[in-house]
Amino acid sequence: MFKKIADSINLQQNSSSTILIVLVSFDPDVPESDISNWCALSEMIVEKRKLVGVDLIIALTHSLKGRDATCITKIQPDKISWPTIKEMLISNFCKPMMMQDHFDRIIKFRICNKDSPAEAGLRLWQLIERIPDANLPEHVITSFVVSVLSQCDDKIRRELNSVVVNDKHQLFRILRGISLKRCNDEFVSSEIEPKKIRTSTTFKGSCHFCERVGHRGFECRDEHRFNNKNISVSHKPEQSKTMTSCYICRDTSHIASNCPKRPVKKEDALSGSKQVNLCSKAAHGTLETSGMKLLFIFDSGSECSLIKQSKSDHLEGDRFHDQILLKGIEVNSIISPLQVRCSVCIQGLPLNVTFHVLPDECTNEEVLLGRDILQNELSVEINSNSIHFFKAKLTNFCTKLNNGLQTIDTDLTGSDKEKLISILNKYYKNFINQLPTMQVTTGVKNSTY
Repeated sequence: MFKKIADSINLQQNSSSTILIVLVSFDPDVPESDISNWCALSEMIVEKRKLVGVDLIIALTHSLKGRDATCITKIQPDKISWPTIKEMLISNFCKPMMMQDHFDRIIKFRICNKDSPAEAGLRLWQLIERIPDANLPEHVITSFVVSVLSQCDDKIRRELNSVVVNDKHQLFRILRGISLKRCNDEFVSSEIEPKKIRTSTTFKGSCHFCERVGHRGFECRDEHRFNNKNISVSHKPEQSKTMTSCYICRDTSHIASNCPKRPVKKEDALSGSKQVNLCSKAAHGTLETSGMKLLFIFDSGSECSLIKQSKSDHLEGDRFHDQILLKGIEVNSIISPLQVRCSVCIQGLPLNVTFHVLPDECTNEEVLLGRDILQNELSVEINSNSIHFFKAKLTNFCTKLNNGLQTIDTDLTGSDKEKLISILNKYYKNFINQLPTMQVTTGVKNSTY
């Protein structure tokens, strides 16, 4: 019996010696990977388990992914040790960050599509805790997370601002509740499908049977269209039926849904369209309006001036809610639902400009000035490095000489000039201001040489 106990103990010791030590996986291509924190965690396991030689290589082979797995092969076999591997990994994959980089990651934080509010809040909490030398208390970090998450999603903002959140436990309890509520809403919406609205567009062509505008051939209700078909059919007694007519124009060839005189809905009608053709290299500058300084680019290929929606909220001026179709931006055309007419100052020149408001994701520039600003008696001079605006100088030309032909400048002088003017005065009333469009015969034949 003692022999069986000893054999079982030896078997357990042999099995424990063959247990594979697995480290935390690391991939440098993951956006939030941190080689410094991974080395600190792995160093605790290596020192506790005393991993050296082949055991260390096997553990690292199973944990390192991607580009860092090939770095182990660059170390000489006799120099493989944890300090050497740690120094090489940090030198190749460490991402040095300054203090402002930590704040930039927090300010630019966004919730991913696959993240629940609780998972996004945990990622944000960890980003705040990584700020070096901060040592922020828990209630300060909680308020910081609430402020950033409220800017990312309206549902989260309503839930978090409805109560006073003081600690981490209360914050994540609310965020987990938002996750459950979102799942329940999606389940209910998937069961009840909304009724699909049938969209119909007015046919603006003409029927090839009756040649009337407003319907297609297979929709024609004219009884004479059957006479155009060369099909022999047996005569059947005519059945009396009520003629259907359009209640808008009282025409029997079509119904009201296809009537060309049907009024267009206000939301479907566009006030006009503008062509926006952007150059590959545009001129940049700065303008002042409503107490703000905005960067702009000038492009003469655009018929109108554009502005981002986030910047238009601060403009002071008249607002027009016309549906303007802007062609030439990206692949598809974009509708601008709002126009703002305000006063701007460009290089000391006051101007009145009408801006067409666009969503922020449709343009990279804050303001785009088109050739419509040149209608304000303005000229522009562009070179490779700068752009200069200045007032255009207008020259008034006389269209009619008040003193006849006495003041004209000729190459003749004296009596020869008087003879020329006397000849021109005979035909003075027949002169025109543009190029002649017909041939004039004087009756004098030119002599041939």
